[in-house]
Formats: sequence, C-alpha cells, structure tokens
Amino acid sequence: MRVLARFGIAPLVLMMSWASSAEVPIQSKEAAPSVPPITKFTAWMIDTSDAIVFGRVGAMTAGTLDGSPAQFATFEVAEAIKGSLSGTIELVLPGGNESNGSFFAESVDNTVPSFVPAEEVVVFLTRVPQRERGYAISGGLVGKIVVRRSPKGEAWVAHLLDSKGGAPLSRLIEQIQKELKESGSAKHSP
Repeated sequence: MRVLARFGIAPLVLMMSWASSAEVPIQSKEAAPSVPPITKFTAWMIDTSDAIVFGRVGAMTAGTLDGSPAQFATFEVAEAIKGSLSGTIELVLPGGNESNGSFFAESVDNTVPSFVPAEEVVVFLTRVPQRERGYAISGGLVGKIVVRRSPKGEAWVAHLLDSKGGAPLSRLIEQIQKELKESGSAKHSP
C-alpha cells in the first residue's frame, strides 16, 4: 500500500505486464497426463466395488429388506466399466417408506445417494445376496456420478474422480480403467 501511495499505480501495472509476458512452458499432449491422479480412498473404492457400471435408472418401488424399509430401482446397464454386468439389475437403497394398513414407517439414509427414474449415472456397486441381481451403492454418496447430455447428445460427467469440473464420460471410464490396470483388480468381478 505504501508503494501505491508513493508511486501511484504505475509499479503495479509494470509488474503485471512483466508477469503476463513471461514465457510459460507448453507441454505436448503426450507429456500431459491423460487423466488426473486419484486418492487412496478412491483407489480403494474402485478396488473393493464388485462392479462399476454406466446406465439408466428405471422404475422405483418401496419395500423391505431384512425387515427394514428399502427402495428398489431397476437399472439398465449400458456399459460395464468393472465386471461384466449387463441387462437389467436392481439397485437396493436403504430407507424409504413402508405402509402396512394403519402403520406407516419412514426411514431416510443420508449416506446413500438418491435416484430419479430416467437418470443416467455411473455407479459403484456391491452385491446384495438377498436379492437376485441386487446391488447396493458402494462408497456412500460418492458412489454415484451423474451423467448429463450435451446439446449434441454427448455424455458428460459433472466431475472426474477426485477433481472438479465437467469432463466427457469417456475420460471418467479411462480414469477408472487406468486404476484397475495399475492395481490389477480388473479381476473376477460380476
């Protein structure tokens, strides 16, 4: 502030012009990493998930699982990123509401993402053995990544793993597959 009071704004303008004229090294695309690195938690989540898939949420119903309220959503797998799931599976989501005549119970689990019919998502899954083709979301809220379509119909994710900013769905898939290859966990998943 003393510099501004004594010399006016000229030194500030001069410093900004020097900074903007400095050479910035440009890396070739080959030298730049194709996908950002991920944290140990995310690597663990990829490794421990039974499956990772991209697809569309279908109809949702309420019911119970082992006596507790649950929601069930049909899910059409468009692409298996980890594992070999295909066709229709069932997402098993804890919480929801249950009505039994005059009894009404509601349960909310704030650690599980919510889903909307027709929503496109990438989900990290863990097998639920009590339900045929049933899967729960691994990793809580971070186990769901929303996919949006551009005006041209291209699939984009809101963010890559452990980074901010949108990216094409293909970059997210590349990021997951790179981690699977490096960890050797593309193993025997469903």
